[in-house]
Amino acid sequence: MPEDRPKRPILSLKPGARTSLPDFPTPPPALWKCKPCGTTVEVVYNAIGDVRCTACNARLGKAEDFLAKPPNVDKLRARPAPKKPPAAPPPRPRRGDRL
Repeated sequence: MPEDRPKRPILSLKPGARTSLPDFPTPPPALWKCKPCGTTVEVVYNAIGDVRCTACNARLGKAEDFLAKPPNVDKLRARPAPKKPPAAPPPRPRRGDRL
């Protein structure tokens, strides 16, 4: 490569330019019930390897089977936990009650 060519300038970003992707919220952990003991187990979205129950230490299955869409329930020793009902609104004060 001949050296008589002029060097190209090094490109740089403008000040204040965004250099990274925005921070996306992490998805909530999936809730499962351990079949041997009935404890609720959380499986995070980036789990790897084996998933074990925190109470009885039973091997519940592989993280890939939990995180598959739809989950491969034939290979798991856990069942999906029921969804938590929304919190009830606080009772309204009755007439005549003072705060």
